[in-house]
Amino acid sequence: MMSFRKILCLFAVSLLFIPFANAKSEIVEYINDVSSEITNWNDINFTPSIKTDDGYVYFVKKKLIYVDNSGKEKWTYSISKDGNTAADILLDGDYIVFTKGGRNGETGRIKLSDGSLASSVPVAGMKIAKLDSYYIVASGNGLITSINSSDGSIVKELETDYEIVNMVSDQTYIYVMSSYGEIVKYDKNLKEVSNLETDFNEVYDTDYLNTNSTKGLFTDSLNYYISNFNVYKIDSKGNSSIKLNGDYECEDGTCTEYHSGTILKDYIVIGGVDYKKSIETSAEEIDINYNNYVPFVEIYDKNFNLLQRIDLSKEINDWAVVKDVSLTENGEGFLVKWIDMDNSKLHVTEYRMKYNVETKTDGNGTVKVSINRAISGTVVTFTVVPNEGYVLSVVKVTDANGNFVYFKDYTFTMPTADVIVEATFVKKENKIDNPETGAYIGIVTAAFLVGGGLLLLNNKKRKNTKKYEKVM
Repeated sequence: MMSFRKILCLFAVSLLFIPFANAKSEIVEYINDVSSEITNWNDINFTPSIKTDDGYVYFVKKKLIYVDNSGKEKWTYSISKDGNTAADILLDGDYIVFTKGGRNGETGRIKLSDGSLASSVPVAGMKIAKLDSYYIVASGNGLITSINSSDGSIVKELETDYEIVNMVSDQTYIYVMSSYGEIVKYDKNLKEVSNLETDFNEVYDTDYLNTNSTKGLFTDSLNYYISNFNVYKIDSKGNSSIKLNGDYECEDGTCTEYHSGTILKDYIVIGGVDYKKSIETSAEEIDINYNNYVPFVEIYDKNFNLLQRIDLSKEINDWAVVKDVSLTENGEGFLVKWIDMDNSKLHVTEYRMKYNVETKTDGNGTVKVSINRAISGTVVTFTVVPNEGYVLSVVKVTDANGNFVYFKDYTFTMPTADVIVEATFVKKENKIDNPETGAYIGIVTAAFLVGGGLLLLNNKKRKNTKKYEKVM
């Protein structure tokens, strides 16, 4: 009969033949892409896209469209009746909440299930956010309105003394960029919390806040702003500096424009486009040609060191632009809304954050994992091999917060956090003669996480007995 020690050794050797992927330094991974046909750039605006459990919602041809994960249309809702007005959307449970400006300004809720209008109020806006039980709607003329999300009643209207350029939310506060270059912070009751006076009006033309700006403001512990195709960082004192310089007015050669951005955990995500610009001069006229567009997404750390670049397409000759980069609802990835006019398509492309899988030992053996970076939900396999003269003592899998990650048969499912697979080993005991069987046995200990606990399997010198201990 084969001993427990021999079985363990054969098992360890067999695991050596499992194929392993090469480590990658990518921050995000491509998940999916859906698209809709368009005829010209007026068919779209800067409205963000939304990821639901089974599809995507986005604005195209003056309508909201809901498609499943394969791109098949589920429903459409006409949201604009008076031209290509400003509009914004958000996901709130079973509803898509929208606001739009123009003569027929409106804020309302659409049922996600069938695309029917559930309720609406005549409140015009260009940006919308949800704080607690209130929808906060901002319009370009400086009016900020809070609406009760339960019954649609208007709770408060705040008339500011400035035009509103942009508004974003961190789920606790809203941040408004004024036409004076201020970043004003409000709570859910529209009470001003702080007012950061930036140097935009002193250093840059005021038009920079309103011209050629798509995403505009996005924020975390510091504020960032995209305007005139440049990316600015604004410090806590309101001083701004250009971190990425978009050369919109470049001469012959390759030009770069930055269009939109967001914050993904510890990373800054910027969308834009490279293109070729050529100038031909004759006695009669000057011809400026634009072609070879390459829409892209770039991911930076907080010091603006480039970590990953994703080209969304090969060169596009007609026209291309990144309209919006928005976080997914769970904050684990982002959506890019971009245009390919060569093929008359509006794309919504999803990317998801990858997390590290690290290994740790006491030096008396090795741990190998099937993948070093993975998105949540990925199945990860690992092997543990002791050095000669050692056997496995304990193996555990924990996330970055120290929480146990359940695994079975040396396999676990990647959570939404970095993971550490740690193993410790002990020396083999001198072989001794089992007086009852004549077999040689030694200390063999393995550990498994079961239901959030640590399960130790001890096979010590005993008379054909094994002891299982569960340590919580």
